[in-house]
Amino acid sequence: TSFASVEVMPEFNFGSNVLASEKARIFIGLNTFAPMIFYDKLDYVRDRENYYALYTSPNILGEVALGKYITAFGSASYKWELYSWYDYKEADMHIQLKRITSWETDVNLGARFQYEQAALELAFTKEFLSNPFGSFSDHDDIAVTLGAFIMF
Repeated sequence: TSFASVEVMPEFNFGSNVLASEKARIFIGLNTFAPMIFYDKLDYVRDRENYYALYTSPNILGEVALGKYITAFGSASYKWELYSWYDYKEADMHIQLKRITSWETDVNLGARFQYEQAALELAFTKEFLSNPFGSFSDHDDIAVTLGAFIMF
């Protein structure tokens, strides 16, 4: 038996530069996305399984130029599940879940080295699964990312 699904996720991203100087700028934005997932019917496994949701993520980003080629940045975002609907049916079992909940806070700190159209970026990300203003949890991890970009 094969497993397949169709996923559609419209995104709406809004942002604006709210403060700027010669070497620094701050952006505020709102990213919204609405995943819709439809799973195939599988004999003896499920008759129906669907998932619909609406998430929004307010965020802030600050950048400061430390020299001609190096920029330091920091950002924070909060992912909020405004609404989700899960519908599963198999034989005599039927599960429907409606949920409205908070999600997580992400904080990033990093630096970017850019020369003409090439860039190298190092960032540290802290994801808070609980209150970011409370104590650190053993479930909260720090991730390190290193990326290389060619810009057109």
